[in-house]
Amino acid sequence: MNQYDVYQLDHLKVVVLQHPFVQTPTVVVAPLLTTEQVVRPLTGLMPAVGLNGTTMVIDLPALAAIKRTLLRKCIANLDKDRLTIVSAMDLLFSGF
Repeated sequence: MNQYDVYQLDHLKVVVLQHPFVQTPTVVVAPLLTTEQVVRPLTGLMPAVGLNGTTMVIDLPALAAIKRTLLRKCIANLDKDRLTIVSAMDLLFSGF
């Protein structure tokens, strides 16, 4: 499992935010939403990323820790959007 890997859960996609160096029973993820699912995107906190030709929004304020065992099959990786994701996490946790 790598940082920024995308997994499909039963009802939604999630992106792994936790670095693989941190081996814990849980892993920090954030949901990926379609642009239609987002009523009012929070500028800077909900970065838009491309996933298989579709624009998705990472809902960073809704991040959570889930059991690592729930993440079975990686469907994509968003490493190309690393700087955008890290900037949003900096805003969420540091305010800038």
